[in-house]
Amino acid sequence: TYTADRWACEYDGTIGTFSITQVEMAQSQRNSSMALSGSAPSYFLRWNHSVAGSGQTVKKLRQRIENLRQFQSAKVRVSFLAFVASGTTDVSLYAEYLYGSGGSPTADEAGPTAGAFTVTTAIQRFSATLEIGSFSGKTFGTDGPHTSALEIGFSLPLNSTFDVRIMDVQLEFGEATTPYDRRSFAEELRDCQRYYWKTFPYTTVPAQNAGTDGQISWRSAVAGASATSSGHLILPVAMRATPTGTVYNPAAANAEVRNQTDGSNCSSSSVGVSVTLDAEL
Repeated sequence: TYTADRWACEYDGTIGTFSITQVEMAQSQRNSSMALSGSAPSYFLRWNHSVAGSGQTVKKLRQRIENLRQFQSAKVRVSFLAFVASGTTDVSLYAEYLYGSGGSPTADEAGPTAGAFTVTTAIQRFSATLEIGSFSGKTFGTDGPHTSALEIGFSLPLNSTFDVRIMDVQLEFGEATTPYDRRSFAEELRDCQRYYWKTFPYTTVPAQNAGTDGQISWRSAVAGASATSSGHLILPVAMRATPTGTVYNPAAANAEVRNQTDGSNCSSSSVGVSVTLDAEL
């Protein structure tokens, strides 16, 4: 399941009870963060595991960075801020190599790890160097470099309870930890839209029969039961891959285009997407 800024949680076994939320930081916490990383984040990601799971071998919070080839035999520095609600929690870093899709690519491989880091109630900045291996002799997918990725993530405690908060995660080439490079909201939104976007307002979850806010509208002069009509929309950014699309009816609980003139639904509504993929990778 994806959370903020395309961070995803992944687990196996019986999960128990947990929640992942965005929490606004207090001013004192921002001051502490500024002293540690040169950044004053507005929010942190909170993973609150209130009821322990069972039979788990994997519990992680992970991010996938496109184009694995760019990390060939590189050293990367990963840094982050973290604290817990009470007690201590051990958190580790890991890397994984995903060789893409199409053809017969090499199976996903585990990369280097670092930690465990003991997270306390005081905000701390943790960092570690991960040495990425050589990809000599590996087979990459034929669907394009954008389908391969370096996965970086946090391994979290298994079969136990914890309440950990993480923010200002940064990956950079080399072995030095530098101040956090904060990007604007517009930059972050644009990067996320490479994977997913919607016409609904930013804070609105897409749903059928949810009203006209954010709708795509066009006028059509055709009439009759067998007539067809279409509208077009230019995608806001170059997307990672050819996406699929979903129609949301603003006035009925179905996936059909709405005729606002007579209040009817247009049967056999469909959406098609044609894109030119970013070839710079």
